[in-house]
Amino acid sequence: MARRDISTMFAPAISAHDASSEIERLKQELESLKAEPRNGGGMQEIPTNQIRPLHLPHGMGQPRKYFDPVKLEQLKFSIEKHGQLEPILVRSTDGNFFESVSGERRWRCCKDLKKPTMLVRVKQLSDEEALEVALIATIYSEGVSAIEETDSVLSLLRLYLGINGDHADEDIKTLLIAVKNYRQSGYGDVSNEQAELVEATLGSFGFKLGSFVSNRLPLLKMSEQILESVRAGKVSPSSALLIDRLPNIFHSELLEFGQKATKTELRQRITDLKSGQTGSFNNSGIIEAAPIPIHDAIYARIRAIRRKKKQIQDPKIQQKLAAAQKILDEIFEEIV
Repeated sequence: MARRDISTMFAPAISAHDASSEIERLKQELESLKAEPRNGGGMQEIPTNQIRPLHLPHGMGQPRKYFDPVKLEQLKFSIEKHGQLEPILVRSTDGNFFESVSGERRWRCCKDLKKPTMLVRVKQLSDEEALEVALIATIYSEGVSAIEETDSVLSLLRLYLGINGDHADEDIKTLLIAVKNYRQSGYGDVSNEQAELVEATLGSFGFKLGSFVSNRLPLLKMSEQILESVRAGKVSPSSALLIDRLPNIFHSELLEFGQKATKTELRQRITDLKSGQTGSFNNSGIIEAAPIPIHDAIYARIRAIRRKKKQIQDPKIQQKLAAAQKILDEIFEEIV
């Protein structure tokens, strides 16, 4: 099948100006919701058990997936002591039920506390409008992880650019890279309209195109185990990128170590692993070094050598690699 031109794959659903204006309007609306008095005209009390999670077509729902259990407990304590101070935003659905669009943490806490009713503002929102509000609320949420923030920005861009389908996640990343190249060279399979929309949307949240592509997109290429740790707030995105550079066999240990270590300690730990040393926590919480299995050390070294593309072209290095290949062939024959 012929490769489609990127400019024909993605057609902006709205203009750059409209995107910026809409984001600012919804941001102000979400802010005003927090300041709304309990007896405000748009407020009402509804039964807590009539509220459901946001449900959208194609398996989509509330963009924010992880909620820090410690912070949830703190919020639950506050609600129990002072009551629900801020309303949540919901939309009405069939069957006298409502879906949570913004304020999921408060709804979860009230549900756990078995609060009979909740203070809400009800809005009539289409699936597209509900997703847009939920995404913007997630991006501006306190304590949201860099992974979910990045996921939400990409989903919002997909919405504004009209990107959908089975490969939508990869398509939006492809477009962002193409826009970055277009802005750097003036050439590419994208239009100026698309580039302006991408830059305006990113700029509304304080992102620049180049840094978003270089620093945020790589976060989503990490192994699922690492992504889950970042989404859970167990390790920082920068630490996760360091860990992801090593083979999968080291990820579990480094993720555990990264929860307790500084960035400098984590870098040293990775250096030790690359040189063939590892270890584990003793009862005092101190790392004790111990040799790793020889086959794991060899695998790690081979990965490191592969990255030295220029150096390994040296004839002496090639001769040694040939000798190593011969030994590996002999080992392979014995174990297969």
